[in-house]
Parts: sequence; structure tokens; C-alpha cells
Amino acid sequence: MFENSNKEIVKEIAQETMKAHRLRNMMACFAIGLTAILITIVCGAGISTVRAIKTESTMNPGPGTNGAGISGGLDVLSKVRAQDEVEWADIARPCSEGTPHNQEFAGLTLKLLGVSDTYYGHNYVDLIAGQYPKNSREILMSDTLAKKIGRKMTPGQKMTLNLAVIRNGQQAVEPVEVTIAGFYKNPLSAIENYEEVYTAEDFPDVYNPELGDSNSKIFTKLSAVTSSTSDSELSEMLSELNDKVGGTGAFWIMSDHFSITIYYGAAAILLLIIACGYFLIYNIFYISIVNDIRFMGNMKTIGMTGKQIRVMLGYQIQRLGAAGTAVGVLAGTLINIYVIRLCRMLDYTFSQFYETRISLIMAIPAAVVFSAATVWISSRKALCLASRVSPVEAARFRTGGRKKTVFAVVSFALSGILFCVLYTTMIGYDTEYMVNRMNEADFRVYQYHADQVMEEPYQPLESQLSDQLESLDFVEECYAYYKPRDFREISDMGLYDESMGKVKFEGKLKEVIEKEYQESGSEIYGVLPDGNYEIGIMGMEAEALPMEAKQLNIFDGELDSRKFAEGNYLIYQPSDGWGQPSDYQYDILKAGEEIEISFYNDQAQEYVTRTFTVLAVVGGMTDNYAGELAASVTQLVINNRTFREIYGNSADKMLSSVRINTSGGHVKEQQKAIDQIAAETFNSQVRVTSKYMTRISQEAQKAQKTMLGIFVGLIFGFIGMANIVNTLVTGVLSRKIEFAAMQSIGMTSRQMTGNICRDGMKMVLVSLLVMIPIGYIVGKAVADPPVSTGFVPGVYAQAAGMVLLAGVILSVLTSVILTKFLNKKAVVERLREAE
Repeated sequence: MFENSNKEIVKEIAQETMKAHRLRNMMACFAIGLTAILITIVCGAGISTVRAIKTESTMNPGPGTNGAGISGGLDVLSKVRAQDEVEWADIARPCSEGTPHNQEFAGLTLKLLGVSDTYYGHNYVDLIAGQYPKNSREILMSDTLAKKIGRKMTPGQKMTLNLAVIRNGQQAVEPVEVTIAGFYKNPLSAIENYEEVYTAEDFPDVYNPELGDSNSKIFTKLSAVTSSTSDSELSEMLSELNDKVGGTGAFWIMSDHFSITIYYGAAAILLLIIACGYFLIYNIFYISIVNDIRFMGNMKTIGMTGKQIRVMLGYQIQRLGAAGTAVGVLAGTLINIYVIRLCRMLDYTFSQFYETRISLIMAIPAAVVFSAATVWISSRKALCLASRVSPVEAARFRTGGRKKTVFAVVSFALSGILFCVLYTTMIGYDTEYMVNRMNEADFRVYQYHADQVMEEPYQPLESQLSDQLESLDFVEECYAYYKPRDFREISDMGLYDESMGKVKFEGKLKEVIEKEYQESGSEIYGVLPDGNYEIGIMGMEAEALPMEAKQLNIFDGELDSRKFAEGNYLIYQPSDGWGQPSDYQYDILKAGEEIEISFYNDQAQEYVTRTFTVLAVVGGMTDNYAGELAASVTQLVINNRTFREIYGNSADKMLSSVRINTSGGHVKEQQKAIDQIAAETFNSQVRVTSKYMTRISQEAQKAQKTMLGIFVGLIFGFIGMANIVNTLVTGVLSRKIEFAAMQSIGMTSRQMTGNICRDGMKMVLVSLLVMIPIGYIVGKAVADPPVSTGFVPGVYAQAAGMVLLAGVILSVLTSVILTKFLNKKAVVERLREAE
């Protein structure tokens, strides 16, 4: 017996019918290709950017463990490495008590660290030139530090480090000559004014043996720790390890939940692209089947089975899917490479953490799988319709386009909303708002240790610095601020506290403090063993008060400069005053009340008692860091003259900050002049900030945010526009017989173009009616700090206008192209297709 097989006939019919549907094939390849491109970009450049941003955000000291580990010396290190739960551990031993006292390091927190040989490979310390240090006479310098101090990245250079060493229990400065063995790409460049220089592990034993290991850190990678490990779980594991090996404490960095939410955002974008790709491809195949439904019925009449029809159509779908996916993945991969190179060329801070090879390896198979799945799911309904319809049903089959029109409207509206929100948020990012949020004066020169806990003793800032800065020819206003300091301070576990004053914890002040903590429901903090109370105290000039008032909420009283200049008035900041609204009700201490305070002078070791009248009760504004007075602790603000009367000659070494306003001119040169004066102090704890530097930083951030926002917005824009085009094209194809009939009774090509264009404009205008109010509400909610700087209606209107313009251009171009395409065939020829 011989069996006849008609498999080849089915394949031949599939090939021939495929040739007859060129427009369908083009649209299907376009839809599949666009979906594949977008999926490839999201899985490639998109995920890579998220990973790079997240990696940058976790670039704390000891980035290989995200700054997690325990404290201890070499003996503890050996015990840590012996534990089964430890994957690896590396030590970083401070070699100097604070930043070396080199003039070129002024304004930097620079740590000279003796590290394990394995530290470099575990913590992203990648060589640019030279080699890693082999002994205690060699150091490894970052590329960013070399640029800051003006050194060429040539290994072998000699350098003298003025180390802060401990000799006989006292701090001293000793020069040590070292060789720069190599230079590395700084993974911690996002940390402002922070640098790490590496040397051999035994450096402290050779040059600074009395320093000890009180501040040594053992960065520890635990096998059980993953990206999903919570902070509480990590702290518990580290604490158990610390107790087991006899360390002096555990440390870790709190999780960055914002960077984790970016992953969810990328996943949401991917799902939306797949969903929109589904509808794009589904509409094309469905309309194609509907247009050929009578042909399917005829095939069944002559004996073709439903299974054979599925095979015939499946053959076409597979070829179209393969072609569209291949082109889309290739184009998406090229775009990925371009985007990553562009980000690196623009020197975005996160760009050094791109892993291009891994990105491409991940993106290509992911795009192929997701694209293939999208095509398979999208074609199921069309295939089921073709295989199940009977010849009689096929002859009577009719379908409407309302559902796909509704989806096109919703899709375009959603794309428009997302584009407008992203455009308004990013383009509307006001750098001047951010500049003024961080700076109330043009320049600020300040003692960093006065505001921050550090691992080194306080280095006084002489009051003459204020006079030196005021003498600059471009300085119009110069205001000095003072904070008290105990210069005999002893470190607590290797740490030195910020500048705080001491007062007797008695009388009305004690009543006020106790009542504040009682109302907040927390225990009193700051009472010292000797009965004193540690409190923020600031001396300032009365002339600076109007400038400071702009950054404060006044809960009671008024900031009268004339009264404050008299010296017997005090401005009070309650412990919970920062961030409270302007209508905050504070009734514990009122303006006009008198309060007696006994200040402790550490140098003279005596109390100075003064009686003040409360001038005002104030608090720092929410999300505002510009003012000198915006403290998060209880603070007493007094006149500079009164401050000097209380603290005597020691006040000359208590200068904490100088605020400068200029008369205008070349800001870059002014910055250089002030930086030079700061460097000449040879004080590594001196910092300089300015509106100029903040503006440069914020403009760079705006450029990054704008690029990312527009990139994501365009992805959604393509999706929305593609759905409009798809709806118009499939609608016209389903009505091509109708258009042929209309043209046979006199419809012109212009009228046909206008008819198609009107259909497109209806969808665009309805989408705008949905988009504008919803986008406005969402935009106002999203554009507030810290995401952006506030909603700008003008920028939103500009974005909406761009969406409208895109819709108009899209409708016109689509209608013109479709009319020309249909008119390639004569009217009679098109009417015969209905027979």
C-alpha cells in the first residue's frame, strides 16, 4: 500500500499565500522587530544601566561586601578566615591617624590603608598602570586623586607622605618617602572628597606601630549573604561572627531600597513592552486571518483540515517571527552598544560600572526567548479562528474594530502620560533650585570635623582665615561662625565627635530639655557623667541673620538683627525643630522669656554664666540644607561677641565656617582663589563648597536624568505610535474593498487620505483628552523632591504639545502612505478580490 502525503502541498500553498501578503508581512516584521528591539534594549542597556547605578550606589569603602564586616586586627583576621561561613575576608588597616598632612591633600578625606594582597581583586581595585604594592615602601594611587593633585599616571614616581603618627602616646607628623607602584580606576569616585591610597598590609607595623588596630576593618564576605538578605539578618550574622572571633564590633551599610525599586521598574517596562508587542502582533495576524477568512473556508470546502490550516499559517508565522526577531535583536544589540558607549563618552559617574560583555550575553538570548514567546502567544487566537471556522461561517464572517481602537487609544494615552511625566520631571529639573537648596551664600569654607564624626583628632581652623578671605577683592560679604570644642578630647573606639558645647544641666534649660523629650516619648540624650549637658552652641554675626532667616521656619518671635547684635539675646532651636512646618506649635519655651545658662569653658575649666532673652524659636526647613543654623540637635545661637566673651582666647581656634557672598565676576577664578587659601592652611579637614561647584554637579545630574528619562519615554512613545499605526493599517486593510467601492463612485485620493487621517486624529485627540488631566496629576505627584525640583506647568504643556505634534505627523504620514499603497492596484482589480 502506498500512502499519499500532502505535506508539501500545504507548504507550497503557505509559500504562495505568503507572497500575496507583502504589506501584512512588512507590518508583522515591523511589529515583531520593534518588540524585539525594545526587549533587547531593556534587557541589555536598560538592565545594565540599572546594575551600574546600583553598583555605584553600593560603592562604599569595602565595595566587595558593600561595606560589611567586623573590626579587629591581624589576629582577628586569621580567625575570621578560618570560619566555615566566611567566603573571604580582607583587612584594611589605617596607616595614619587621619589624612596625611600634605598640602595637596587639603580638602580631602584621604585614607592610607594597608590591605591584604587579595583586597584588590575582591573590591573592584582595577589597575590602570603599574602594579600593586609589594612592600611597605610602595603605594597604589587612584586616577581621581592623581588628577586632583596634578600628578601624571606614571608608575615609579617618588612621593613624601607627611603621616600623622603616634609617638609615646602623642600625635606627631613624620615624613615617609614612598614609591607610587601603580594607579587604579577609582570605584569610589561617587563619594565626594574621599580617596583611598593602598599599601602593604604591614605598613602600620613599620611606620606607625603605636596606632594600633582600633580602626582596622575586616571586610567580610559571608557565603549566606545574597541580594535578598535583609539588614537585620546581615547584622545578626555579623554580630554572631564578631562574638565568635573576638572582634571589636560589626559594621554594615543599610540597604539602598531605591536602587532595588529600579529593578521593579525595569521589570514593569519589560512586561509592558511584551503586552504592547502582543497586541501589535495579535492585531496584524488577526486582521490578516479575517481578510482571508473566505479563502480559509474555500480551502476547507476542497478538503483541507483545520490542522493543515494551522500548519500552513504556523509556517508563515515562524518565518515572519524568525526574520523580525533576528533583525530586531541585531538592531537592539547595536543600539545597546551605542548607548553604553555614549554613557561612557559623556563620563556619567555610573558608566564605569557597565559590564558590556555580560549585558550583551544576557540581552540576546533573553530577547530571543521573550520575542518568540510574544509571537507564539499573539498568534494563538488567529490560528484558532482559522482552524475552527466552517466554510459557511467563513462566508458570513464579519468583525468590528472597536476593541482594537479602544486599545490603541489607551496605549497612546498611556505612552503620552509616561512621556509627559518623564519629560516634565527631567527637563523641568531646576539646577538653580538645587543650588539654592544646598547653598545660601556664594561660597562656604568650613571645618568638616565640626559637623561630622571622624577617625582623627580635630584640627583647629584659625580665626585669621576669615580675615584672609574677607580681604579678597571680589568678596562683598564675609560672615564667620563659631562652635565650641574640647581640644583635649579622647577618642571613643577610634572616633572623635563633632563640635558640641557643654552647659550645666540645671534650671530652666533642664526643664525645657526634659519636657521636650517627655513629649517626644524618648529618653534624654546628651547628659554627661559629670552632670553637664552636651548641646549645640553657635556664635554668629548679627549681620548674617537676614540671610539665615530665609532657611528657617520661625515658630515664635522674630529674627531682629538689631536686638541680636546687643549680645544678650538668644535664638533657640528645639531638638525636634528641624523639618517641622512653619505652623508648628512649640510652647515649651517662648520668645521674650529669660533663661540663665552656665557655659563650660574646657580650656579654662570654668563655667561662665549668662542670662539671655529668647529672641526667637526656630527650626530648619524640610529638604533644605543651605543654612548654617539648620541643626538636627538642640542648639543655642548667640552673637559672636558674646561667644568670645564666654570662651576667651580659645574661641580663636573654634572657627567652624565662613560664608562668603561676592560682588560678581569670574566665578571659576574666584573658586580657584578660595581653594588656594584653603590649601595653604595645610588642614585636611577644611572643605570648600560653592554655588558654582554645586551648579556643575547638578547640571551633570540633570544631563544623566534627562538622558535616562527621554530614553524610557521614547520607548513608550514608540509603543503608543506603533499601536496607532497598526490600528490604522489593519483598519484600512479590513476596509480595502469598501475604499475600492467608494473610489469607483467618485472618491478621490485626497478624500481617501483625509478619511484615513481623520480616523487617526480621532484616536489621537481622544488619547489627549485622557492623557492631559491624568498626566497632570501624576506629574505633580512625581516631580516633587527628591525625584525632581517641582512641577513646571510650562514644561508639561511643551511635552503635551510634542505628543500632539507626533500624533498629527503620524496620522498624516500613515494616511498618505496607505493611500499610495492601495492605489498601486486599479480599482477594478481591488474589487475583483471580493469575488
